[in-house]
Amino acid sequence: MQRMTKHEFQELLDRYFNGIVSEQEKQLVENFYKKLQKTGEGWNSFSDEEKNDLRIEIYNSIQKKKLAPAKSDKPKTGKWMWRVAASVIVALGIGVAYHLQVRSPGSELKYITKSTSKGQKATILLNDGSVVRLNSLSSIKYPGTFPGTLREVELRGEAFFDVKKDTDRPFSVTSHDIQTTVLGTSFNVHAYDSSSVSVALVTGKVKVRSIAEASAFNTSEVYLSPGESALYDGKSGDIKIGPFDKKELIAWKDGIIYLSDASYERVFDQLASWYGVEFQFANEPAEKWEVSGEFKDMSLELVLNTIGYSKGFEFQVRDDIVTVKFEN
Repeated sequence: MQRMTKHEFQELLDRYFNGIVSEQEKQLVENFYKKLQKTGEGWNSFSDEEKNDLRIEIYNSIQKKKLAPAKSDKPKTGKWMWRVAASVIVALGIGVAYHLQVRSPGSELKYITKSTSKGQKATILLNDGSVVRLNSLSSIKYPGTFPGTLREVELRGEAFFDVKKDTDRPFSVTSHDIQTTVLGTSFNVHAYDSSSVSVALVTGKVKVRSIAEASAFNTSEVYLSPGESALYDGKSGDIKIGPFDKKELIAWKDGIIYLSDASYERVFDQLASWYGVEFQFANEPAEKWEVSGEFKDMSLELVLNTIGYSKGFEFQVRDDIVTVKFEN
């Protein structure tokens, strides 16, 4: 990774005008200039969020193409206008905030995939110092070393992220059609099903956007503040913001089973996932359930005895099969 100074950015522009840049470098210059044209006022007109978005936009453009051999063909007619723009861009100090990833042709990132089975959880320390707590039946894919200017991971299932702050390298989590981007913060992503993905922010600020094809009729990008969650509807493509119960949503990462007015279906689904068992029912409860409580570091038998005493059911555990019979 190479940090570009103002002088290096000027040299990049000079090479661009002379037609001797790689495809990556070409994309870097052209995407940046397109963005600059839209503002009309230069770098100082961008907000911090826009600057960060621009970093991501440039990086994503570079990542889409492999490093290509330098081109020697002469610049097309009209490129002289870029020479004028170059002096403006460099005068504004553009370039000093960017990193350009340089990798030799043929070199590839080595990715690591960590998965959890039913009833299992895992804590993963990434090489940038960020910590990921992976819930059961979940998987995360990430590079052994983050390259360039963007830290990217892929998640399926659920995880809590405590991201190490790095203002020069945004952290991005892709879960099905949703991408969550931050500089440094803590948040929870629940993405077991592509049709419904939720992101809940605990500290800091995040941007949540849909990477699926958007339309004019839905909200495909939102910013969250602490205490807010974003819920993505895969059918409509819409993202909605709302509050969330912090304890209910992320108690799992602290080893706590948290139930709040939970139905019996919700109770046993959660216990099945938590302990890695399967429930079989001899009958159904005669009345509607509403169970509330917290269970920390307790065995399955103890949890079932506690709930069964108040709600009236008997159970039998054989290996990973639990048979339940309600008292009606």
